[in-house]
Amino acid sequence: MEVTLRGERPTLTVNVGDESMHVPLTFTRAEMVDLGEREDKMEAIGAFFETYLGDVYERLGDDDVALLLQAWTDARAELGMPDMGEPSASPER
Repeated sequence: MEVTLRGERPTLTVNVGDESMHVPLTFTRAEMVDLGEREDKMEAIGAFFETYLGDVYERLGDDDVALLLQAWTDARAELGMPDMGEPSASPER
């Protein structure tokens, strides 16, 4: 038996003005622990995005934050990843 790991996490490219940044579509173990320990899940996901987007994330309007979260969620779904609240991907019906 064997397993082949990607080694690199897939990312969502986020363009803000002339700058392009990449937000991972998967979580490291430490990020999963952090998400699980925080009571406020929106604060937790905000901290995740801020890690990869820096202070750009703090300057975004709520419309851009909603757009970012939707694009990130859609990209995860395309990879077969579970929603934020699910431990594993939902089976196809």
